[in-house]
Amino acid sequence: MRMIGRAALLLMLSSCTSSDERRAGDGDTGGGAPATRAGGGPPDSAVASSTGGASGAATAVSGAGGAAIPGSSGSSGDDGSGDSAGGGSNGGGGDDTPDCSGSGGNGGNGGDSGGNGGSGGSGGNGGSGSGSGSGGGAPDCTGAAVEVVGDVFDPAQVYLVGTLDEAARCGRDAVVHWSSPGSAVVGFDCLFDERSARIRPTDGRLLYSNVFEGMLREFHCDGCLHTGGAYPLVPLANDPVLPTPPCAPASLASLGGFLVSPGGTVLHGCSSGGTLDATTWYDQSGAVVYADPDNPLRHLGHGDLALAERSVVHLATSVSLPLVGLPDDRPIHTVRARAPDRFLLVLEAERSTDDGSSQELWEVDGGGKVTRLGAFPPLPAEAEQVSAHTSKLDACGALLQFGGGAGGFEDVIVRREIGGSSEVVYTEAADPMVKIRVSSLLTGP
Repeated sequence: MRMIGRAALLLMLSSCTSSDERRAGDGDTGGGAPATRAGGGPPDSAVASSTGGASGAATAVSGAGGAAIPGSSGSSGDDGSGDSAGGGSNGGGGDDTPDCSGSGGNGGNGGDSGGNGGSGGSGGNGGSGSGSGSGGGAPDCTGAAVEVVGDVFDPAQVYLVGTLDEAARCGRDAVVHWSSPGSAVVGFDCLFDERSARIRPTDGRLLYSNVFEGMLREFHCDGCLHTGGAYPLVPLANDPVLPTPPCAPASLASLGGFLVSPGGTVLHGCSSGGTLDATTWYDQSGAVVYADPDNPLRHLGHGDLALAERSVVHLATSVSLPLVGLPDDRPIHTVRARAPDRFLLVLEAERSTDDGSSQELWEVDGGGKVTRLGAFPPLPAEAEQVSAHTSKLDACGALLQFGGGAGGFEDVIVRREIGGSSEVVYTEAADPMVKIRVSSLLTGP
């Protein structure tokens, strides 16, 4: 059964019209594309939980007490603020370049005053004076299962935003890791736009918007963990609204979309006549950070780098370096930032396949040079097709997509690696608690 996105579903119900399918973009500027099938179930093998180095199990957000991210991907924590609560200033996080072997990242720089990088957890405690921390780790993609234990998520991983009840029109959404679909968190409104959801790396919080509301919210789960029973009645009560000036909620100039950087920067765009104006992006104070009608912004990278439609942009200086070598006739299904100055792109291959699996991995460097890294392997025998518009990359460059099982009736998640495995890691045949219906995949930038 082909599925439609929530916004289209609500409009369909209100206008008494029907539609079998809605095409969407790559999902990196305000939401992913809708699932085309439904499904779920525990895998025989799964991507590893991202574990840190020797003492880098969490990432500091600030010196005043950063929230810990369990199983950190090794993303650098923001500098400590250096006040009495946070300890030393500039206690940096670990090296955030994943090597996908499970080894720890490089230690962060020591705090100038010898304090910890942040009371909520750090990529490594600051040394005395110029000492260094002992590591913020890289993702371990060797096969260990990951369980959702609360509403703080690992930005290196890819999660499923699914449903507890396939028969419900809305109001039963849940987030799980595909390797452990029985461990879920809930607390979303009926109008939750699952395509907009993304993880802010600095604190592991899920940011999202609701259809028709026109606001940016930060998710806090209700009744964590969910083990059954009634769904929360007032899920928005504990989800704070984040500032998005000059966008005006509940208007034609309300929030149209948002972007999150690996360093935690959030930019937002307003809608124009109900459609995202992708040419102008603001910070949380309302200042214009980027505006170019001829070169819309696509994704935020490390430092001040951003990927636009035709160039790599340094936002701090407005220097724009044209993309060289990018095919101009291939759809880009998803983008992921890679440290220190690169972007990974999933492009459709020159020749498509009937099962939808014809995707390639490309890389853009900080100077704009575009390089093809290879083609993803064919689908495993247990899958008959995948939907390219549901694509998400994890921090190790593995591609995850919704698809259909070989039996034709169960829905699956397929995970493929360049030069590596191709496997079904989630199948509805196992009857998991959380299934796929009007769903999406969730990860960090």
